Amino acid sequence: MSARLKTLLDKRANAWSQAQDIRTRAEADGYNPTTEDTETGQRAHHDVEKLSTQIEVEDRHDPLNAV
Repeated sequence: MSARLKTLLDKRANAWSQAQDIRTRAEADGYNPTTEDTETGQRAHHDVEKLSTQIEVEDRHDPLNAV
């Protein structure tokens, strides 16, 4: 696994964790998400999608770089 791929995977894991933290708080009894929470959650989901695409590309190129 290339260093770039590892970095992308770590970034995606962090973004997913952030999104899950916001979702967990939002599901708590009596918690009303703030506008900032909503925006942060949307950014985190966008980052996960963007990083997933980059990971797919890097994953396809990784074996070719070993040649």
